[in-house]
Amino acid sequence: MLNKLTYTLPQITEIIDEHLELSRNFLFVCDFSLAHYIYDYLSNDYGIEFYSLDLSSEVDEYYVSMSFYTDSEMKSFCEFARCKNGQYKYDDMDNIDYYVFCDMAFGEAREYLGGRYSKIEFCELVDEEYIVEEDSNVCEQEYVEDNDCEDEDLKDNELKEQCDCPECTKNMYLAESVRTMFENQLCPQHIFEMLQDIYDKAFDDGYEDARNEMKDWLED
Repeated sequence: MLNKLTYTLPQITEIIDEHLELSRNFLFVCDFSLAHYIYDYLSNDYGIEFYSLDLSSEVDEYYVSMSFYTDSEMKSFCEFARCKNGQYKYDDMDNIDYYVFCDMAFGEAREYLGGRYSKIEFCELVDEEYIVEEDSNVCEQEYVEDNDCEDEDLKDNELKEQCDCPECTKNMYLAESVRTMFENQLCPQHIFEMLQDIYDKAFDDGYEDARNEMKDWLED
């Protein structure tokens, strides 16, 4: 199951603003409501005319994109995400950020969103109340208490950004490795090397734990 990033509508407009400022290509895979919102924002706030425009309440998957070219030309597109045969349309624009807000599978994203030097984020649209609740201390407290750490400061409910115990350090390493594989377009060889590194680390940690346990048993 994909770990989706959460964005509010104001945050989506910030993403668009940043890409326009940097002349960075972007493409949203989204439903009719979000496609219409992005279209309205680009049209009304920036006066941008769309090179291609498809919007129908009967269709619920869209590609909404902005492409920048070397001659300072830029083009906006809002089109149905799927072809008439039901398959997603291919996009091979280079140097592009993809934001997937639909139920596009990971394999489909890799197959149809094929721009070189691209980034793919799987996202979920939420309201601002959800973001506030997600960032509250209550959520952080529950996370810390679920970890079986021996740090006395944590036992006293003094939260800190990251525990230094071996268990948390290992978990953070594994989580970061998995996130990197999912959020970046890596070649098969790079993915294999990362998986091999995770395997080696897990094997070494397991071997060291077993050796220490045997040593303690012999000393007793």
